[in-house]
Amino acid sequence: MVTLNEIAALFVFTEVAEAGSVSRAIERLGIERPTIRAKLKKFSASVNFGKPLVESGKLTSDGVELYKQIRPEMETIKASLLNIQARSNPSVKTGQFVYICQRHNVNVIEAGEGTPVICRAWRAWRYSGNYLENTAMTALRPWRLVYRKTDDGWILIEVGEKSSYATWLGEKWSKSTIGRLSREDPTGLLYDKAVTSAYEDVYQWGVPRFDHTQACIPRHGDVDFQWVSYQRLILPVKLADGDDVIAVIVVRTNQISIPTLPEYERHLMSTELLTEENLLQVTEL
Repeated sequence: MVTLNEIAALFVFTEVAEAGSVSRAIERLGIERPTIRAKLKKFSASVNFGKPLVESGKLTSDGVELYKQIRPEMETIKASLLNIQARSNPSVKTGQFVYICQRHNVNVIEAGEGTPVICRAWRAWRYSGNYLENTAMTALRPWRLVYRKTDDGWILIEVGEKSSYATWLGEKWSKSTIGRLSREDPTGLLYDKAVTSAYEDVYQWGVPRFDHTQACIPRHGDVDFQWVSYQRLILPVKLADGDDVIAVIVVRTNQISIPTLPEYERHLMSTELLTEENLLQVTEL
């Protein structure tokens, strides 16, 4: 059975081939050179290809020939990926619960379109070599969440005291969440299913994800639904022992862009619910 990781590696290989170079593929995919190298290495191993695929940033002649052989199959796979992309922008409305998410290319962060802390978190991840305990990433500890994937679900292993999670659910709850499954959160199972699908996406593909979201979710119990909008950056990172986890940075803000959301359905948050001002205190990276 072909895994999502193998499909991702195949996808990266074809992007390098079609873009003409690794550098151009990086621009098109919005992922880092080490990730590209890792995916190419995985692809080479999956097809038992014993020759170099890339030299001097471009496909070798052997790599070009391999691309020509797999190109017809890749067209079929790309068609399937369109369904995955459609699911990456979910819209759910059930009773009081609403969740509308728009995925954005991470390249817009480079253009300064994220909030200040999102931009700083992006730079930190790029400098970190994907390691959570790198100095650049540890500066973000007060504002980040870290989840580990298990057979039972997503377990929260770190919660920053200034994170959107902590300030939304309160200090008492957030201090008791370490080691809990995400579906135990007061925000409910519907919200958990929506957000963890994005976590799964990042975990399986090994590439960062940047979303703008508007939702109406519980805050202090099933009857206390409140509107919230935020920018979210999900980053694939490694622990010191090499285990793969994800780091999540969420900034509650009215600065969201969801083209499918009509202006009359937008719900602006009051100033006291916004987190931008507090997050501006994060150390410059």
